Amino acid sequence: MATKRGGKTGKEIGSLQTAFDILELVKSREPAGVSELARELDYSKSTVYYYLRTMANHRYLVNDGGEYRLGLRLLDYGGHVLASWNVPSIVEDELDQLAAETGETALFAVEEQGTSSYVYRSSGDANDPHLGAEHHLHATAFGKAILAHLPEARLTEVIERHGLPEVTENTITDVETLRGELEQIREHEVAFDDEEHRRAVRSIAAPIVTGGTEDVYGAVGIIGSTGQLEDPKPTVKAQRFTTKPSNLVKRTAHVIRSKLTELDG
Repeated sequence: MATKRGGKTGKEIGSLQTAFDILELVKSREPAGVSELARELDYSKSTVYYYLRTMANHRYLVNDGGEYRLGLRLLDYGGHVLASWNVPSIVEDELDQLAAETGETALFAVEEQGTSSYVYRSSGDANDPHLGAEHHLHATAFGKAILAHLPEARLTEVIERHGLPEVTENTITDVETLRGELEQIREHEVAFDDEEHRRAVRSIAAPIVTGGTEDVYGAVGIIGSTGQLEDPKPTVKAQRFTTKPSNLVKRTAHVIRSKLTELDG
């Protein structure tokens, strides 16, 4: 049965939406039991159980003693998507160098349908974002670097579709405040996230703009603890120090853009 949902998404299949909601909740809570999921989704336990059993039968979930976790079959889909991106060796080499120079995890993020996902990671530990991790654009340095270079109509579309939800108490949730920060990002060519997506974590990112001022290929940058990365308030004086992490990130983006332009030329 089709149900009308909010926004501009139009009609959707209600049962599929429920299945996706269950997958998302299992991902955030795993392992998760039937009662917990039913309570959170406001469905009967029997309804949730049948969804879980169906997805477990098809190996998208694993039933581990009555609690459910995501199945490895999903990794096959994720691996296929990542392989199809075919991240250029130029990006990989420069991010590996950036990680070595800063001692931080270096990442390459791209935008699709109004959210960002990481498609390459250099270095890092288990607490750092994994490949494929999806985030709201307004809540990370990578996303804001991309947002700052989207055409105005596209920026408005993203905000209308996804809103500006509060991820932490530091997340920007006001449109005008966000627009002001995006203007600063365009001016300084670097974006900062000061615990806006995750407490005690900062990130610095710069856009890779190719072919024009509003043609953004993605964003590269680093992520680390608040004790490791600089205060995210760039000043004119600070920009003189080329070894600052923010300047190393900017340099990496410039080198990648230049090399990609040469390849296209």
